Amino acid sequence: MQINHHIWQDWAWKLHQWGVADIAASILEAGAPLTTFASQVLVAFSPFARGTMMDRSIIYLCMLFEDHSQQEIFLGLLREGKSN
Repeated sequence: MQINHHIWQDWAWKLHQWGVADIAASILEAGAPLTTFASQVLVAFSPFARGTMMDRSIIYLCMLFEDHSQQEIFLGLLREGKSN
């Protein structure tokens, strides 16, 4: 999923810029058992974000939460600082 990799790079870059990449990685790692549940919660609330930029972000975040291989890619970008 090349498109997702590009999105994860953008997100990692933003989190590095804000100085919260390590915190985000720690939260994602600690919450790994709950990511599927978190994805379903986001899906339930997604109708409230329809038609906004957040709508697209919610979709990609759900994809990240449901695909453990994508989580590993994103965590690697956060931990290693390899973004853009």
